[in-house]
Amino acid sequence: MAQEMDTQALEAAVGHVFADRDLLRLALTHRSTVAEAHGHRKAREAGGALPPTNERLEFLGDAILAYVTADYLYRTFPQLTEGELTAARAALVKAPTLAGFAHQIALGPHLFLGKGEEMTGGRERETLLASAFEALVGALSLDGGFAVAADFVLRLMIPKAQEIVTQRRFKDDKSIFQELVQARLGKTPVYVVVSADGPAHQRIYTVEARVGDLVVGRGSGPSKQRAELEAARAALAQGGWLSADGTPTD
Repeated sequence: MAQEMDTQALEAAVGHVFADRDLLRLALTHRSTVAEAHGHRKAREAGGALPPTNERLEFLGDAILAYVTADYLYRTFPQLTEGELTAARAALVKAPTLAGFAHQIALGPHLFLGKGEEMTGGRERETLLASAFEALVGALSLDGGFAVAADFVLRLMIPKAQEIVTQRRFKDDKSIFQELVQARLGKTPVYVVVSADGPAHQRIYTVEARVGDLVVGRGSGPSKQRAELEAARAALAQGGWLSADGTPTD
């Protein structure tokens, strides 16, 4: 588990040296550190305040990302409709995209995690990396100003935005799959949770995508929404769920 504040490489990747070192440390501190810290359970039971984590900064960063992304898309792509702008923004601020940005700046090795989170691969966990990236954006805004945070976001986001718009990847696989099923079969796919394994803070859901009584795809993920997306993706990849006469097949 990372213990020392050796963040020179991270700050070089971000393009900003923090004046407030405590703020940077806070942005890198996951809630799992508090859950396992000695004596904090007693403080909670006594009504005392717990040490802060990056969750409040995550809230701030989320808002900044939404605004910067919406502003860029609106100014850069006047041909997009409101619905297309909304879909493109959603694709840019979803967890897998933000986790990809986190990997680009090698954020994972700098995070402060609890032992349990460390041992179960938290540094590579998509949702954790996405949240930490949001917290870092929030911290950048507080330390260097909104323009510093916006410039950092745009440097990473613009190439991805150009790719999404150029390839018209406005819709996720679940939306695409639903449209195909409705158009070709006149039905709506449903998603059924078939298992939920692991402790509450590390739950892995497995979901089946079904058209009528037929299972057409299966997927797993750290949330029901992600598992549904993976199930839809599997259904699209497998292909043969439509026969020549327009009825689902195995």
